[in-house]
Amino acid sequence: MKQKLTNISLTFLSIIILGVVFSLIVSLLSTLKIISIQVNDNLLLGLSLGLFFLLGLIFGLIEKKKGLLNGLLLTMIYLILIYTLNLINKDYQISSIYIILSRSLLIIVGCILGVNIKSRKSRS
Repeated sequence: MKQKLTNISLTFLSIIILGVVFSLIVSLLSTLKIISIQVNDNLLLGLSLGLFFLLGLIFGLIEKKKGLLNGLLLTMIYLILIYTLNLINKDYQISSIYIILSRSLLIIVGCILGVNIKSRKSRS
């Protein structure tokens, strides 16, 4: 259990660092008027979806088994974090549910693929 918590922490930390770096780059491009605000919003949404898939993929590669269960575990952690943040933030829109569901599904799919990629490599 201690190893799983360490893996979850390291995976979340690496994704947070990547997210901050990508957000700073996109914000810098927007500030310098290289990209517009609409492109900025769409680019950040696409990057967040990619990062959540990467979160599941990295965790699946590290854990090496039980991809669906680990994906559901990460999704539950994500949903608890989002729920507590939404209790603080009263500016909640219904379109946010689609984004939250998309991110959750990408975490699960990434975990399953990460486990299957790792097991396929070990068989060869």
